[in-house]
Amino acid sequence: MSKYLKIWMKSGAFFGIGMGLFYTFQQNNYISGAIGGVIAGFLFGAAMAGFSFASDRKMKEKGMVTESTSVHQTKSLRISLPIETVEPIILKAILSIPKTKLKNTSGNQFEAKTGMTWKSFGEEILVTLDEDGSSVIARMSSKPSLKTTIVDYGKNIENVHAISSYVEKAFEGEVSDCT
Repeated sequence: MSKYLKIWMKSGAFFGIGMGLFYTFQQNNYISGAIGGVIAGFLFGAAMAGFSFASDRKMKEKGMVTESTSVHQTKSLRISLPIETVEPIILKAILSIPKTKLKNTSGNQFEAKTGMTWKSFGEEILVTLDEDGSSVIARMSSKPSLKTTIVDYGKNIENVHAISSYVEKAFEGEVSDCT
């Protein structure tokens, strides 16, 4: 099933049910509530799929692949340097994302939160560094702060891409993908 059809169905169904209940109680008529809910769900789902399609086209122009419908995005990089060298660059990479604030750093784990934008209610970013011999495995993750988010317009993949691109530029030739 197409990514955009899934987005249309999921977002349209949830919105349509909510609006159907609203119309039912507002007009005190379950038939008009059901009809209003179906129409609202159909139109809302189509709009969400359309916005997602437009967002994906923009991201493809930037070189980011957006095949997944998941709003939780991850990526892992192998960096052939000691962890002491990698940690400060990872911190700078996280903070290079607009509206990002560091929540917690414990050991080799960095937790951050982004502010609300028109695309989302904010995201939770987690980067974990694991030593693997003479190299470091950096595991990056970005997911919506609001757990019920169905569509993020590629915001989480942008976050992961921003961090990985920053690290790849900083350690040119020392980084390989291990996702």
